[in-house]
Amino acid sequence: LPEIITLKDERSSPVVMGLLLNRGEYVLQLRDKKEGMSEPGVWGLFGGSRLQYEPHEIALRREIKEELCIELGRIDVLCDTKYGRVFVVDISLLFKDIKLCEGRGYASLLFEELDGLRLSATVRAIINYHRARRADG
Repeated sequence: LPEIITLKDERSSPVVMGLLLNRGEYVLQLRDKKEGMSEPGVWGLFGGSRLQYEPHEIALRREIKEELCIELGRIDVLCDTKYGRVFVVDISLLFKDIKLCEGRGYASLLFEELDGLRLSATVRAIINYHRARRADG
């Protein structure tokens, strides 16, 4: 499971990530292979850096609009990790409207399809954490 933390100070988490769901599948981004980019060419979550004093939820909405050109509806906090806050968002009704603006690609994948993908350990742990929470209730 990801290293889950409780933020004592909202400003201490500079990154937001969206665990996007499409009819039960995970929507992942194939990251660019740009020099200086963290984890280039790896499948990951959509999201990015917060602006100074920007609330987490607003930051995620802005990042998703920049990356996928969609306006999010309801979003829920999944967890906080040492890298940032993770939200879970069902985009099933918006999936057909996606226009990829950042990254090399995206895919909607069943959990069973993730085994062969190059995923960061953190993203894999976040997905496993989400699956465990769903199974619990």
